[in-house]
Amino acid sequence: MTHRLQADFATPQGEEAYVEKLRRHVASGYIEAAEGILLADLAMLDRDLAQQCAVLSRSQVRIDGWPELIDAIASIEGEPATGIAIGLANDPDLAFEKGQLHSPWLTLGIYTDEGFAWSAASRETILAQCASGDPQWGGHEEDIEVYMTIEGLDAINTALVHHKNRFFLRDGKPDKAPEGYVEYVLACWMRALRFHQAIAAEVAEHGLPGSIPVVSGIIDMAPEVAAVHFPEKSVEFAAPAVELGSLIKTSVPKRSLVIEEEKPASTIRQRIAAANDQLEEQQPEVPAERRGFFSRMFGR
Repeated sequence: MTHRLQADFATPQGEEAYVEKLRRHVASGYIEAAEGILLADLAMLDRDLAQQCAVLSRSQVRIDGWPELIDAIASIEGEPATGIAIGLANDPDLAFEKGQLHSPWLTLGIYTDEGFAWSAASRETILAQCASGDPQWGGHEEDIEVYMTIEGLDAINTALVHHKNRFFLRDGKPDKAPEGYVEYVLACWMRALRFHQAIAAEVAEHGLPGSIPVVSGIIDMAPEVAAVHFPEKSVEFAAPAVELGSLIKTSVPKRSLVIEEEKPASTIRQRIAAANDQLEEQQPEVPAERRGFFSRMFGR
């Protein structure tokens, strides 16, 4: 049985029309609408990866390290943090041996209003900066490292790394795309969707100091789609206990950030930058000339 998207994806315009619909839903904050479209189309594919994606629930994909992120924001001296960017990436030193699970990485940028007025920006303004390919906040990250991880995407991410239909060249103007290519596109979107939803869940449950916006995006992987999350919950730090006999309230001190032992090969941001010199030797899911805005931002 031919999947309806095989005919749509036969031309670049047909595929772009489909993914643009999903992109608009995600960018506008209607992630559940994009999820409904994806799940309906995945259900029509009788393939292993499609079935893996269909049964991967939101609750199975989780972000670890959000409390440490809150502490890091509180530790900033001087101007307060007013914006955050979190990216999903694959290790640039990725080994392609089969039988090994490949866990995607999270990158993090914490910003003040120095390079971009996050505190006054709307969702549309932030997304316009993302789409520009050269956001004003790029290169203005605070010099703070927080180790955050994502759980639940290893199996799908590994399957996408090894997928046999990652590219569809459309030579000879075919009347339909391979079923495997349709599966690959949909699975990439499910990986991105569950990542954005995991960020949204942390923002909703734990919030952030000052309710600062969080941008989530994809680094050098399909699809290039960003989302902006505005916390409804603002984290307030309790003042320290006043010494007995003192009637003078002290100001809340900056929290000290516990620095974790540095990971081998340094941080993911540095590793991505270093890997740019080895792109010809890698097997990226997106050609180098199409590097996404998050890659350009963190790779500066």
